[in-house]
Amino acid sequence: MTKERMNRKNFIFVFITGFVVANLLLVISYFIDQINTPLGSVVVSLIGIVLILLAVYLAVVWILATIKRLHDFDVTGWLAIIFFVTPALIILAFIPGTKGPNQFGEKPSRGLDLRSVFLWRR
Repeated sequence: MTKERMNRKNFIFVFITGFVVANLLLVISYFIDQINTPLGSVVVSLIGIVLILLAVYLAVVWILATIKRLHDFDVTGWLAIIFFVTPALIILAFIPGTKGPNQFGEKPSRGLDLRSVFLWRR
Protein backbone atom coordinates (compact mmCIF):
# COMPACT_ATOMS: atom_id res chain seq x y z
CA MET A 1 0.00 0.00 0.00
CA THR A 2 2.89 2.38 0.62
CA LYS A 3 4.93 1.38 -2.42
CA GLU A 4 3.21 4.15 -4.32
CA ARG A 5 3.73 7.84 -4.95
CA MET A 6 1.44 10.78 -4.16
CA ASN A 7 1.27 14.11 -5.93
CA ARG A 8 1.09 17.49 -4.17
CA LYS A 9 -2.61 17.98 -4.79
CA ASN A 10 -3.59 14.70 -3.10
CA PHE A 11 -1.16 15.36 -0.25
CA ILE A 12 -2.64 18.79 0.49
CA PHE A 13 -6.18 17.39 0.17
CA VAL A 14 -5.45 14.70 2.78
CA PHE A 15 -4.32 17.21 5.37
CA ILE A 16 -6.99 19.83 4.72
CA THR A 17 -9.82 17.29 4.73
CA GLY A 18 -8.65 15.73 7.98
CA PHE A 19 -8.23 19.12 9.63
CA VAL A 20 -11.70 20.29 8.58
CA VAL A 21 -13.48 17.09 9.64
CA ALA A 22 -11.76 16.95 13.04
CA ASN A 23 -12.49 20.61 13.77
CA LEU A 24 -16.10 20.26 12.65
CA LEU A 25 -16.62 17.41 15.11
CA LEU A 26 -14.99 19.45 17.87
CA VAL A 27 -17.33 22.38 17.23
CA ILE A 28 -20.39 20.11 17.17
CA SER A 29 -19.24 18.49 20.42
CA TYR A 30 -18.79 21.90 22.04
CA PHE A 31 -22.29 23.08 21.13
CA ILE A 32 -23.92 19.82 22.23
CA ASP A 33 -22.03 20.06 25.53
CA GLN A 34 -23.55 23.51 26.08
CA ILE A 35 -27.08 22.02 26.03
CA ASN A 36 -26.43 20.68 29.56
CA THR A 37 -28.92 17.80 29.55
CA PRO A 38 -28.36 14.12 30.34
CA LEU A 39 -28.90 13.27 26.67
CA GLY A 40 -26.40 15.96 25.71
CA SER A 41 -23.67 14.42 27.84
CA VAL A 42 -24.28 10.99 26.30
CA VAL A 43 -24.04 12.47 22.81
CA VAL A 44 -20.83 14.32 23.75
CA SER A 45 -19.38 11.06 25.07
CA LEU A 46 -20.23 9.31 21.81
CA ILE A 47 -18.73 12.15 19.80
CA GLY A 48 -15.63 11.88 22.01
CA ILE A 49 -15.29 8.21 21.08
CA VAL A 50 -15.75 9.09 17.39
CA LEU A 51 -13.09 11.81 17.73
CA ILE A 52 -10.62 9.33 19.24
CA LEU A 53 -11.25 6.83 16.44
CA LEU A 54 -11.00 9.61 13.87
CA ALA A 55 -7.72 10.79 15.37
CA VAL A 56 -6.24 7.30 15.07
CA TYR A 57 -7.50 6.97 11.48
CA LEU A 58 -6.17 10.42 10.54
CA ALA A 59 -2.80 9.67 12.10
CA VAL A 60 -2.50 6.52 9.97
CA VAL A 61 -3.69 8.33 6.84
CA TRP A 62 -1.32 11.27 7.43
CA ILE A 63 1.66 8.98 8.05
CA LEU A 64 0.94 6.91 4.93
CA ALA A 65 0.35 10.05 2.86
CA THR A 66 3.69 11.43 4.03
CA ILE A 67 5.42 8.16 3.14
CA LYS A 68 3.84 8.19 -0.34
CA ARG A 69 4.81 11.82 -0.82
CA LEU A 70 8.40 11.05 0.19
CA HIS A 71 8.37 8.24 -2.37
CA ASP A 72 7.56 10.88 -4.97
CA PHE A 73 10.94 12.43 -4.09
CA ASP A 74 12.56 8.99 -4.55
CA VAL A 75 13.54 8.70 -0.89
CA THR A 76 12.66 6.17 1.79
CA GLY A 77 9.47 6.51 3.77
CA TRP A 78 11.39 6.25 7.04
CA LEU A 79 12.12 9.95 6.70
CA ALA A 80 8.47 10.52 7.66
CA ILE A 81 9.64 10.31 11.28
CA ILE A 82 11.71 13.45 10.78
CA PHE A 83 8.87 15.26 9.07
CA PHE A 84 6.52 14.65 12.00
CA VAL A 85 8.89 16.03 14.63
CA THR A 86 9.84 19.14 12.68
CA PRO A 87 7.81 21.77 10.86
CA ALA A 88 9.34 20.54 7.60
CA LEU A 89 6.13 18.67 6.69
CA ILE A 90 4.80 21.70 4.83
CA ILE A 91 7.76 21.50 2.45
CA LEU A 92 6.31 18.33 0.97
CA ALA A 93 3.22 20.23 -0.12
CA PHE A 94 5.08 22.76 -2.25
CA ILE A 95 8.11 21.05 -3.80
CA PRO A 96 7.47 18.89 -6.88
CA GLY A 97 8.55 15.27 -6.78
CA THR A 98 10.84 13.29 -9.06
CA LYS A 99 10.13 13.74 -12.76
CA GLY A 100 9.28 10.46 -14.44
CA PRO A 101 9.38 7.00 -12.88
CA ASN A 102 11.50 6.16 -9.85
CA GLN A 103 12.02 3.07 -7.67
CA PHE A 104 8.54 3.53 -6.14
CA GLY A 105 6.61 3.59 -9.41
CA GLU A 106 5.40 5.83 -12.18
CA LYS A 107 4.88 9.54 -11.74
CA PRO A 108 1.44 10.08 -10.16
CA SER A 109 -1.25 11.73 -12.24
CA ARG A 110 -1.80 15.45 -11.75
CA GLY A 111 -5.46 15.03 -10.80
CA LEU A 112 -7.03 14.31 -7.44
CA ASP A 113 -7.15 10.55 -6.81
CA LEU A 114 -9.62 9.92 -3.97
CA ARG A 115 -8.86 6.18 -3.90
CA SER A 116 -5.26 6.99 -3.06
CA VAL A 117 -6.20 9.73 -0.62
CA PHE A 118 -8.53 7.61 1.51
CA LEU A 119 -6.38 4.44 1.30
CA TRP A 120 -8.79 2.50 -0.87
CA ARG A 121 -7.31 -0.37 -2.80
CA ARG A 122 -7.06 -0.04 -6.55
